[in-house]
Amino acid sequence: MSKRPEDLETRYDAGVGNVGMVICRQPMADWRIRNLANHRYDILCLCVQGKSHYTCGKKRFTTEPGSMLFFPKGTEHSAHSDTSTPWSFYTVQFDLQPVNDEAHEAFNAIGPNLKVSNLAQVRSRFRELERCWVGREPGFMMRVRGIILELLHELVLTHIRQSGRILHASKINDILSMLQECSGTTYSCDELAQMAELSPSRFRVLFRQMTGYSPTHYQNLIRMYRARDLLLSGGYTVTTAAAETGFEDVYYFSRLFKRLVGVSPSYYRNI
Repeated sequence: MSKRPEDLETRYDAGVGNVGMVICRQPMADWRIRNLANHRYDILCLCVQGKSHYTCGKKRFTTEPGSMLFFPKGTEHSAHSDTSTPWSFYTVQFDLQPVNDEAHEAFNAIGPNLKVSNLAQVRSRFRELERCWVGREPGFMMRVRGIILELLHELVLTHIRQSGRILHASKINDILSMLQECSGTTYSCDELAQMAELSPSRFRVLFRQMTGYSPTHYQNLIRMYRARDLLLSGGYTVTTAAAETGFEDVYYFSRLFKRLVGVSPSYYRNI
């Protein structure tokens, strides 16, 4: 049985509750932890310099700049700095609050060691996270939680790309960005494959690995949810929302909307 759109939307959906600590640790050759298992908080770390050596369950790994580590609550792990090139790292402890059991299982399946492709950006987010945490300006916790969610989103995307060993992930990401910006235009699989400089069959496989959908289904989902938001915003009829998202046949639009969203578009006109 295929997943419903709402199931896929909540697979990695979560909030952030209490935050226990945000800190940047400078290189220390004698840094070491033994059998640490934090049962109150989830832990997210970023290696920015040097190396460390970890044991987590049966997994042993060495961190390097760009390594992002994620330890869900209760995950026991041991580690020590590399004596010749001790690591420097950011770490944040927080209460991850998945929206349902499926999301809880999905987050627990991540990690513990992933390599981010955009270290400079991720490091900048951690730096801002530490600044907000230390500065404690009015409303700082909203910003702290927001940055943690941004980092978790980066963690999820990295996990998806690396767990499937998806080649050409950057090309598919470029296509996804284009589709999100041009939701009123429909592209065939052949057109998208040509833009990505891939064969249609290869593009179709990679696209589904990245998103869980076929290119056509993904485009239709984007358009349906954009139409829903237009209807909710007021000032749009079903006909004008259909036209705004690239549908000339309002009856086909309504049938597709109900199939993908679960209710008819007129439902959102009455909320």
